[in-house]
Amino acid sequence: MILSTVKRIAKITLPVVLLLLLMAACSRTSPQSPLYGEKIRYAQGKPLAFPDVTLEFVGKRETPLSADYPQGMTFYDFKAYQGSQAKLISWSAGTGDIGPTLFELAGNSYVLELAMSDELGSLAENELVLWQEAIPVTEAPLVPPDPTPTAAPPITVMLDEPFSLALNQYGRLEDTELGIEFYALDEDTRCPQQEICDSSGAASLTIFVWKTNIEPIEYGLNTDPAANKRSVTYDEYQIRLLSLEPYPQTSEPGIAIQDYRATFVISK
Repeated sequence: MILSTVKRIAKITLPVVLLLLLMAACSRTSPQSPLYGEKIRYAQGKPLAFPDVTLEFVGKRETPLSADYPQGMTFYDFKAYQGSQAKLISWSAGTGDIGPTLFELAGNSYVLELAMSDELGSLAENELVLWQEAIPVTEAPLVPPDPTPTAAPPITVMLDEPFSLALNQYGRLEDTELGIEFYALDEDTRCPQQEICDSSGAASLTIFVWKTNIEPIEYGLNTDPAANKRSVTYDEYQIRLLSLEPYPQTSEPGIAIQDYRATFVISK
């Protein structure tokens, strides 16, 4: 009698346990996207995909002491991007003001809060609040940008091994704090393969290079060997531009900006 009762309980309990385990697994693998106006935890290298913008913590940096700021200033740097548009923004309380940082991107206005939120109160060290604000109707309407795919995610880079970046994508050198971003394509005057030109032309682009807690530095590179601008030196590293693809075939139509890929190699 007792044995049969135990068997009946086991038959009922096992499906319930399996259901609870399945529900727990689904909750772990389906995290909710962050929302505006909520306290959100952030960490370096982990993008936060809000409904209209992606925000990623780049690092914290200290500025040297000065007569105006004898205690120095600490900046929290973030990269905000939407489609092919991106910008670096910073928040600091070094002046004694823990107010928000305001920025605009792709026709939208945002407010970034750290340390203290006007509506939600104190924030923990690793918490932020992002608000989206409407642009006043008195302003001239902004022309919406051409639709472009979401900025490519960051990649891990190996020393002495070539790697390619899309526009506004960045990579981090493995086991280091070094980061490099393909920030902008400034010009592409390379002679198309199916045409005859007076010169071979060249393409120029802008990259950002940084280390964690250090302000990014902007560099210009050029595909023309005669320009002697195919490589730059940052700290103990040399960053070299190997190629820019695709190569133009004809003048019209031009290459879509989101199709460009720049290939680099980092060495010591």
